[in-house]
Amino acid sequence: MFLRRDYESCIGAATRVPRGSDNVELAEVLGLKEAINYVECRREKWVIFDMDAEAIVRAISCRSFPRS
Repeated sequence: MFLRRDYESCIGAATRVPRGSDNVELAEVLGLKEAINYVECRREKWVIFDMDAEAIVRAISCRSFPRS
C-alpha cells in the first residue's frame, strides 16, 4: 500500500504479512483499513490510496461489496 497526495508526495508506505489467514483479499482489506486509520489519525486530507489488489479496487469503485 502506498499513500500519496495528488502531487506525488509520499505520505506513507507499508508491507506486512498478516497472521492467521491465507486469504489474500482479506489481507488487502485489512491493510486498507489500517491505512485509513493511519490517515485519520494524522488528519490528512486529499489522500490517494495506491493498491494493486484489483478485486478490492473494483469493489470500492463500483460500490459492490460481495459477502462470502
